[in-house]
Amino acid sequence: MKKWFRISVSFFLMTVFLLLLWGIFILVYGIETARKAVFPLGFLIFLIPIPSMVLERFIEKLLWGSTVVTNWLFALTGVPFMSEGPVFTLPGLQIEIAEVCSGIRSTIALVITGVLASRLFLTTWWSRTLLIVALFPLAVVKNGVRIVSLSLLTIYVDEGFMTGGLHRKGGIFFFMLTLVLMGLYMGSLILIERWWQKKSNLAE
Repeated sequence: MKKWFRISVSFFLMTVFLLLLWGIFILVYGIETARKAVFPLGFLIFLIPIPSMVLERFIEKLLWGSTVVTNWLFALTGVPFMSEGPVFTLPGLQIEIAEVCSGIRSTIALVITGVLASRLFLTTWWSRTLLIVALFPLAVVKNGVRIVSLSLLTIYVDEGFMTGGLHRKGGIFFFMLTLVLMGLYMGSLILIERWWQKKSNLAE
C-alpha cells in the first residue's frame, strides 16, 4: 500500500511538473518552436513513473512472453524438460520465472533506447513503428535466452551459475546482446528505407 501510494504521488507530481514545463516552454518560445521541438519535449514523458496498475500488467505480459520463449528454446536444445506455467523441471534442476525475472527495468531501458534510436536513425513513420513494435519481442527473447543459458550452464557445467555473478549481475551482458540485435534489425530497416527512396525517385 505504501509503495502504491508513493508511486501514485510521484506519478502525479512528475505529470504536473512536465505539464508546467511544457507550458513555460510554449509561453517563452512560442507554439511554432514547440512544434519543431515536439520530439524532445515528448521524450521527457519517460521522466514520469509508470503507474503501478500499468506496470503490473506489463510485467504479466513480459512473464507470459518469457515463458513461451523459454519453452521454445528448451525444445530446440533437446533438453528433456517439463513445464507447468512458469515452472520448469529439468534434470536435477527446477526453476520458476518469477516477477524478478521479468526484466522490466531492462525492457524500459530498451524502449527508451529504441524510441531515441528510431528518431535519430530512421526517417519514415512506418520504419519507426516497426522498430518500436519489435522491442517487446526482443525483450522476451532476451529473457528466454538468459533463462535457458543459465539453466544449461547450471546443469552441464557448474551448479554455481544459478546463484553466481552471471545470474545476479549478468543482465548487462544480455542487454548489450539485445542492443546488438536491435541494431541489426534497425540496419535492415535503414537499407529498406534507402531502397524505397531510390524506387520512389526513379518512379518520379
